Amino acid sequence: MAFSDDEPRPLDLDDLVEAAEANPLLRRVDALCDARAWDDLVELARRCREAYERGKQLWPIAEHIDYRLALEAPPAYAASVLTPAAGRFAFGPLTEVAASTHTFDDLEPHLPSPQVAGVVAAERVLRGEVLTGRPGAHAEVLELPMHLEAWEPPYMLATYKAHEIQAPSPEVTQLTAEGSAAGAERTARRAPSAPWGHIPSSSGRSTHGRPWRSWRGPPPAAARTGGAGERQRGARRRGGRPPS
Repeated sequence: MAFSDDEPRPLDLDDLVEAAEANPLLRRVDALCDARAWDDLVELARRCREAYERGKQLWPIAEHIDYRLALEAPPAYAASVLTPAAGRFAFGPLTEVAASTHTFDDLEPHLPSPQVAGVVAAERVLRGEVLTGRPGAHAEVLELPMHLEAWEPPYMLATYKAHEIQAPSPEVTQLTAEGSAAGAERTARRAPSAPWGHIPSSSGRSTHGRPWRSWRGPPPAAARTGGAGERQRGARRRGGRPPS
């Protein structure tokens, strides 16, 4: 990155890593992404991981760099971070993040394994690509057709940003507590005499006439995207592998 003579130069990478302060490091990550200095970004991630061996807790910075590479970098850089252990603390699986901003044709030459290729291909199919008959898509990995079927519903797909995720709200059931107060009172009277294993657990519902919202399924943070996994679960609910 070039700087004019009268512009204050930021700390070099060694100084930033040794200081081990998150905010200056994150600002440098943003600057490197804006400058599209991908090699420098990869080097910063490497130094942050090495610093962990010296007791500096910089692995979150390295994880964030992997996320930014998957999201914003050219295909070769994005594919380089698509490993099984990557992205555990990111906004979403890095295969999904990379697939949200890159086509399969762009990523395919750089994908590290058939397993990764199969997952990325499935994510691209959710976004409208038709990859039927493409050996490199490795449909056998998730056993899903490489095109969307007519019977499939719209999938909840996240939009990933540098520092946030924009995800559709989960479906909820709007109910009211009318008529349920008596039942709740009977349950409360029975609970003290019930065995511990049979005491009804709290649902967090209000029984004072106010509406309550019920989520059926995993917590919102875990269901922020449908993704290929949700498509696979939908296929199982239909009674097996969907037709190809």
